[in-house]
Amino acid sequence: MTEGCLRTGSRVTATVDQTRRDAIRRNHTATHLLHAALRERLGAHVKQAGSLVAPDRLRFDFAHGSPVSQTALDEIERDVTAAVLANGSVETQVRPTQDAIDAGAMALFGEKYGESVRVVSVPGVSMELCGGTHCRATGDIGPFTITQESGVASGVRRIEAVTGHTAVDYLQGRRAVVHAVIGALGVPESQAVETVDRLHTDAKRLARELEQLKLQTALGGTTGGATDDAVEIGDAQFVARRVAGLEKGSLRGLADSLRDRLSRGVVVLASESDGKVSLVVSVSQDLVGRVHAGQIVKTLAPIIGGGGGGRADFAQAGGRQPEKIDALLASSRTVVGDMLAGKQPATGVTAPA
Repeated sequence: MTEGCLRTGSRVTATVDQTRRDAIRRNHTATHLLHAALRERLGAHVKQAGSLVAPDRLRFDFAHGSPVSQTALDEIERDVTAAVLANGSVETQVRPTQDAIDAGAMALFGEKYGESVRVVSVPGVSMELCGGTHCRATGDIGPFTITQESGVASGVRRIEAVTGHTAVDYLQGRRAVVHAVIGALGVPESQAVETVDRLHTDAKRLARELEQLKLQTALGGTTGGATDDAVEIGDAQFVARRVAGLEKGSLRGLADSLRDRLSRGVVVLASESDGKVSLVVSVSQDLVGRVHAGQIVKTLAPIIGGGGGGRADFAQAGGRQPEKIDALLASSRTVVGDMLAGKQPATGVTAPA
């Protein structure tokens, strides 16, 4: 209804949306061909576990224990396309249920059938018990392409596909993306994959080199200068530092490097990235009997709204409040000092005002 209202006794004329019906027919018949191709390529264990036939797409869930490889998907797609190009007739008939099953018609597991059933078949390709609407011939399906394969439950895989005009739209969209990428790369299509691989390799190498440069900068160069901010707490040296731009792995490497430059000491580092905080603590071996990195982290992490832990010589944590980093670093000196003095640090140290 787009306007007006229905009343008891109103005369109405019901009509079928033929465009929508034809699209559903294409996707339904294609689903039967897909089921047959899956059983042919993957094995007779393939059984339907659910499906959707819509005007713009089809979805088929089936029993199978592992992801379907791209090679197998390509073969299945070619099998369905071959059946479409053969333009085989799609035949329907009503038969006694047991006769249909004895003849090889596939029935849905757990489905209850009456004495008679409707059989939809593409001779030599597919035969299923089905009450839905279908094409008159497989050629009516037109283009068929698989858009996605995924897992939906243990032992159940899902294939999604499109047919007809929707398949053409999908393929043209993919082609437009490919052409845009090739244009951006500035190379012939035959060299596109090789170029992307090379750029990816270069990007990873440059990222590693950049991280090393950041680490070297944080260390103050190759010699000296890296621990100028170290302070004496009793018989130990202590460094608490806010570090910018380092990934978690490099932050750990920096902490260990700074610790090694101290005669005996404790290093506390905090870094912010994408609104999150990384905290690492490194303790020299000659202090682990008195200072426990994991305990330091458990005490300090609540200040930044996080948690963590670790070993006596190294521990790490994450948090969600980067604005509290300075407060954490200020508190860390008290926590380490208490441990060195043999005091048990308070759990969840209160950040300085």
